[in-house]
Amino acid sequence: MKSLNKYVGLDVHKDTTVIAVAEDGRTGEQRVYGTISSDLHALERALRKLGGPGVPLHLAYETGCACADSSLRPRRCSSPNSAICAGALNPAT
Repeated sequence: MKSLNKYVGLDVHKDTTVIAVAEDGRTGEQRVYGTISSDLHALERALRKLGGPGVPLHLAYETGCACADSSLRPRRCSSPNSAICAGALNPAT
């Protein structure tokens, strides 16, 4: 059975985190999964629901606020498939 990759984008704020999901493949579904509180337990619970056996999650979030770094640091260390985007390093358009 082929594994189904899921790409998860996290928009982290002080009190809430918005989760967006893109399914694997060029024609995969893209959707906003929902808004959760910005604590680690809520994030872990949401990621468990999204992932599972044979469903690797690839995480991406922007670093630039203290809440993103503190709430996601444990997840970042435990997930080899995470990307951290530094918005401050992107050139302004």
